[in-house]
This record gives sequence, structure tokens and C-alpha cells, in this order.
Amino acid sequence: MQDDLGTKPGRQPTNRNNRFQVANIINDTVSGQASAGPFWCQFKAGDYTSIPQEQPPQPFACAIGSIAPLRITDRRAKSNTPFRLFGNGSVGSQMLMGIPRIHSLRFDPPFAGCSAIWPFETGWAAASGSWLDPQFRVLHAEIYPSVQDPLPDPVKDCGQVRAMWHWARDLDSKNLLVGEFVIPPGITHGSLDDTIIRSEEGWILGCPR
Repeated sequence: MQDDLGTKPGRQPTNRNNRFQVANIINDTVSGQASAGPFWCQFKAGDYTSIPQEQPPQPFACAIGSIAPLRITDRRAKSNTPFRLFGNGSVGSQMLMGIPRIHSLRFDPPFAGCSAIWPFETGWAAASGSWLDPQFRVLHAEIYPSVQDPLPDPVKDCGQVRAMWHWARDLDSKNLLVGEFVIPPGITHGSLDDTIIRSEEGWILGCPR
């Protein structure tokens, strides 16, 4: 994944990236014979031959099985499909841009030995209220700002992110934030859903419980 954020000295950001190209390659890799996907909806129809403009039949049939349109946490949070790349409600582009950025932060030398991605690398926090392994000084977690009512702001996204920050800060000040890292209600330890969440899908911090 490549993006141009102007990180080199004297270089101005262009805000350009190759997310559609990456999605096209992924679709080429996993698509079965019947249809292209799972990523869909381009900025300009026809630019990439393996990205359909309309959502393919769901669950998406790929070369090794099928892919559901929503993760378990997406259904709980009532969020949109993570495979739509463009248009209202799309989060696919953010996912393709965000995951490599988190990967680079997670393994950047200052953080490599003291950070982890929840719940993939940490598992669930104990129900007793104790925090995860104390060696983790930085914990990376997925958020979906729409689970909180946004704060007033001229930029809606900014108001949503600020609301999430206030939510986490207020819980942490009461030592209650750890409760958001325990296994979600309705998920049983060792169950198939538990395994899928911790090894494949992940979980949204602050997801309605």
C-alpha cells in the first residue's frame, strides 16, 4: 500500500494513494470464477476490471469458500460492509489505508516491544477488571466513531472522533475503560465466534454491549 502524505522534508502532500489498485489485486487473488470481489464500487466505473461497481452477491463466493458482507462486530455495531470502497457509508478505502498504517506503527522500533493490537495479540482482558499484560504501554484498537453521539463540530468526522476520545477519557478516569476490553457479551470463550474474532475479524472498541 502506498500513500503520499508529504512525509519527506520539503515535500508537500498530494493525498494520493493506490488503494484501488491494491483492492483490484486482492480481488484478483481471492475471486472465484463466478464474480469479482469482495471489494466493490470504484471512484470511476471501469478503471479496474476486477472491482465491480455494484455489490456482488452475498455472501461472496471466493476461490476458497465464502466471505460474509459483515463481521460479527459490524452486525453488533450496525456498521456498513468493510468491502465498499467509495460512496456513502463506505469504509473499505479507510480499511485499506488504515491497516498498513497501524502495521507500521505497531512494528516501528520505539513501539515494537511495548505495543500490541487488540484483540489479535492480546486476547481479552480479565473480567476481574485487571488490565492486559503491563508490558503493553501502547494498545492499538479499532474504533467506529458512529457508536457515540458526535460532539458539535463544523466537521462531522472531527466531532465523532472527539466524542470517542471523551468517551474513552471519561471511562479511564474512573478506571472503567478496561471493561471495554473484556470478551463481548454473547460471545463464549473458546467458541467458533470467539476464535474468528480473535484470529481473523477483530472487534470494535466501544461496540454496543
